Parts: sequence; structure tokens; C-alpha cells
Amino acid sequence: MERVKLTDICNPKQWKTIPIGELLEEGYPVYGANGVIGYYSEYNHEEPVVAVTCRGATCGSVNITTAKSYVTGNAMCLDDVRDDIERDYLYYNLLHYDFNKVISGSAQPQITRQGLEKVEIYVCPHDEQYDVVKILRKCEKIIKLRNDEMTLIDSLIKARFVEMFGNPSSNPYGFQKVSVQDAIDSGYIEKPLDGNHGNKHPKASEYVEDGVPFIMANDIIDGKVDFDNCAKLTRDRADKLDKGFAHNGDVLITHKGTIGRTAILYTDYDYVMLTPQVTYYRPIRGLIAEYLKGYFDSDCFQNEMKLLAAAGGSTRAYVGITNQTKMSLLIPDMERQNEYKDFVQQVDKSKYAA
Repeated sequence: MERVKLTDICNPKQWKTIPIGELLEEGYPVYGANGVIGYYSEYNHEEPVVAVTCRGATCGSVNITTAKSYVTGNAMCLDDVRDDIERDYLYYNLLHYDFNKVISGSAQPQITRQGLEKVEIYVCPHDEQYDVVKILRKCEKIIKLRNDEMTLIDSLIKARFVEMFGNPSSNPYGFQKVSVQDAIDSGYIEKPLDGNHGNKHPKASEYVEDGVPFIMANDIIDGKVDFDNCAKLTRDRADKLDKGFAHNGDVLITHKGTIGRTAILYTDYDYVMLTPQVTYYRPIRGLIAEYLKGYFDSDCFQNEMKLLAAAGGSTRAYVGITNQTKMSLLIPDMERQNEYKDFVQQVDKSKYAA
């Protein structure tokens, strides 16, 4: 296997950027920093090309374009690839390369041609590249099918919720309606951490490999808390923060930045902290956590959260605890809630197996 400089096997190039006002609704696809951003009457690449985002927050993202496409200056095209390098092999080779090593700029992250001159990759013989690409394509196909299966499972759970409880906005079964505040113990760190008594928001340098989980909005993924990758603090540092503790069985929902992600907290940790981005809800009045999560996931509740966030007028989506607890909540009979819980647990087993 040969180790080579990226710039020795291709010609990284930034092409002219098309002003937003000149983009069209149809034509040849235009690739910017985040994939296709519109269409244009011309193209600058006859064949597909590997493109690396070179400006903005997504710096280092790698795409492979379609044929007859226009790539703007927000992405670095890897043109003129050496004949013994398969384009798709180069794409997969760079897909998980750590471009942080070559990103420069503070206010605006960027990757320059000079930066790409530092990138080195391993290249196997030409005939082996086909085998590598073939295997990885199969893997991608399997992953896509699994992700599609997950989406269908989530849709099944939402459909079952509507079937058993109806649309919360119309309440067809006549369930008791109360405010969230009347039915649930809830909370989060309502005001920004202010630095008093060591109560300042932790810095990344304070995170430890093994400690108290410090759950942020992005740690709630597909209805679960990602404990493997979330930030962690020492117990002493967590104690100084003083607020935002959650317990097993609490239903979590994100309310700042990323709105409406939900999860039921199941953990072996005896101590879990929440950032100001996440609210915990602790059922206290004839409610089961699985039903409460299903209610929060319903289109009715999610749409109301989005409307409240939009009405707040902030540049970053936010729904405060006061507005959250004023929202309405239906309380079905326990038999029906338990039946829904059993269904969700069975489906979760299928999801885990997948």
C-alpha cells in the first residue's frame, strides 16, 4: 500500500461561486458547502467529482457530486484525479479523514489548497480499489435499509398512539384535559449559569472520560440518550452546578436550539445532569412515561412547541419552562396507557435487534 500526498494524485480547485440571486429552480444541480443548494443553466463538471467543503461550520464534509453539476467556491473540487486512483475509492478514503488538522481561520473556518497539501492518504493497488468500493457500497446499502427500517418503526409507534388515544387537539375519546404543570413535576436550569459559587457553565477542558453525564440537546438521538459520547464531569464539579438533575424514568425533551427531541431516561448512573437545553418531566399524576413520551412526540404537541419557539422572536429557537407547562395534556385511563407501554416495549425490542 502506498502513502501519498493528496495534492500529488489530484488538483484541488475552487471554482467561481454563483450569487444566490442567480440560482434557478431547475437546471443543473449546484453544490455549495452543504450539498445541493439550487440549480443553474450551466455546469462546470461533466463527470462526478469529489468535493470537500472548504468554508463555514461544515468544513471538511466530503461529497461526491452527480454528473453535469456546478460546484461553487464553498467546496474544493478534487479535479484531475490520477488515472490509477478510482474516484469512489478517493471519496471513501476521505469520508472520515480528520480535516480538523488542516482547517484554518477563527471567525470563518476554511480549508485552503495549502492546507490540503498536508493531507496524506493510503492507496492500495488499482485492482484492489474496486473490491474496497464494492464492499463499502454494500455496507452503505445495508445501513440505509436499516435506517429506513428504524424510520418505519418510529412511524408505527406514532400511528399506534393516534389509534389508541386519538389526535390530542380534538380529544375524540374525551380524556381528562389538564395543564402540563398540574400533572408533572418538571424543571431545568431556567437561567443561564452565572458563575456564582462555582456555578459557571463548564468548559470543554473540564470534561472527563468517566464521570457524571452532562446531557445536552444533541445527546438525545432517536429517542435515546447517547451516554457513550456525551460530556461528563467529576462529581465535585457537578455538585457545584447545583441544578438540573434527572432520574430514571424521567421523560426528557429538548427546548433550546434543537426543539422537540424526546427520550425516556434509562441509566445505570445514579447521577445525571441536564444542560439548560433540556427539560425533564417526572410523571406524578396517573401517567406512564411511555405514554408521556408518545404525547410529546405527537404532531400536535410538536407543532405547538415550534409555534411557541417562533413566537419567542429569538434568533435561536427556545421554549421556556413557563410556556411548556401551560400546554395542555390528556390523561387516559391506566389500562389503556399500560397497553400502549407494552406495545412500545415490544417494538423497541425489534428496533434494538435491527
